[in-house]
Amino acid sequence: MFQTTAQSTEVILRRLEISYTLYCLFGMTVAQLIRSARLEAGLSQAALARRLGTSQPAVARLEREGANPRVETLRRVMEANGRELRLTAEPTTKKPRARGATRAGSAERLEQLENVVAELDALRGR
Repeated sequence: MFQTTAQSTEVILRRLEISYTLYCLFGMTVAQLIRSARLEAGLSQAALARRLGTSQPAVARLEREGANPRVETLRRVMEANGRELRLTAEPTTKKPRARGATRAGSAERLEQLENVVAELDALRGR
């Protein structure tokens, strides 16, 4: 089944969010995380590729900056390195934005400000 454009965009944004979260938490990109895990496991790219049932160039692509594998791929790679991938979603204090909500443009913000000023003037009896 093909994904709609909205679904495809959502998947891409989720992958970027995971990459950004890893970078923020560990100070490393997904590529750096994969390479670090492989080196700590004492594996070459070729050895990791054999464990994954893929080629060495495929592992090299995963370790290249800008790599953005699916979560399932990342889980398999970590498992092949003797690690367990854990992703958590902690409660946030931020108010969730409505789907499709966009930030107000300059004209809209100015209009909102003018409305607030008018309401304040009305309260003061002007």
